Amino acid sequence: MDSQTRFQIDSNGIQINDEIRETDGETPTIDELHQQFEGTEGLEATLKCAAKGAPAPLVTWLDPHQRNLSSVGGYIVDRNSGALIIARVRKTEDSGQFTCVAENSAGSERKTTNFVVLRKPKINSFLNQSFDENKESLLECRATGDPIPDISIRRDGDSRALALGDPRVSLLAQQQPNDETVLSLRLSQTRRSDDGLYFCRAHNRGGVVETAGHLEVRFAPDMSRTPITSGNPRHSSDHVTYLSFLSVKTWNQQPINMTCVADAIPNATIRWWFRGQDLALQTNLYQIEPN
Repeated sequence: MDSQTRFQIDSNGIQINDEIRETDGETPTIDELHQQFEGTEGLEATLKCAAKGAPAPLVTWLDPHQRNLSSVGGYIVDRNSGALIIARVRKTEDSGQFTCVAENSAGSERKTTNFVVLRKPKINSFLNQSFDENKESLLECRATGDPIPDISIRRDGDSRALALGDPRVSLLAQQQPNDETVLSLRLSQTRRSDDGLYFCRAHNRGGVVETAGHLEVRFAPDMSRTPITSGNPRHSSDHVTYLSFLSVKTWNQQPINMTCVADAIPNATIRWWFRGQDLALQTNLYQIEPN
């Protein structure tokens, strides 16, 4: 603080009052500036620098490249309040040390703060997969982000992440050299009930992202929903299921209806046989209607 001192002197050269001290102002002091700020890539961020002094100081911001941001597009500097608004945070340009400079007629002060740019998670891959019943199945979720995101997988209709309570389930997270995190979900004995949508969720301080993938469980034709007539024996061979109708009665040449229901993934082809003959070829006597 610069100052001047004045006295009143009488005709004999004697001081007749106390000193009068005049000041030119108070040097600025930056009294509020966090050591670190964070912003998410692609979003808006605000840095605040509060300073006091007399007269009230004006604030200037310098970026990591020492540019005066008052005249750089994409940045808004409120010189009175000390706020800096970054309209759209960029990883390369905005990471590093920003400098707050407070100035008035009495002097100036500058301080630096570190600006950390976060990168919201991105799920690079969570593919639909198809596996056979009772075989091992695998779903892999691959994600990137900064900081490294936490990844979890859940089933559709359940907000909780899959855990290791089921002995069939194993979860393994691995970090790849390209900064990609991979979470692998393995089912040792895949069941038909495992078929459905799964969601991969990745989150860090930059945000949260979630995407869906489908696990399809392939299984041989299952005719258990076929209406029972009189004890229908079934047997299977090489993904083919056979069902025999032992007793179907009719009289007076009345037509009869017989229904065969086959559940399967992929869809099953149903054919009817009688005494070794393919009934699809006997159109004059038999009519086969697909559902």
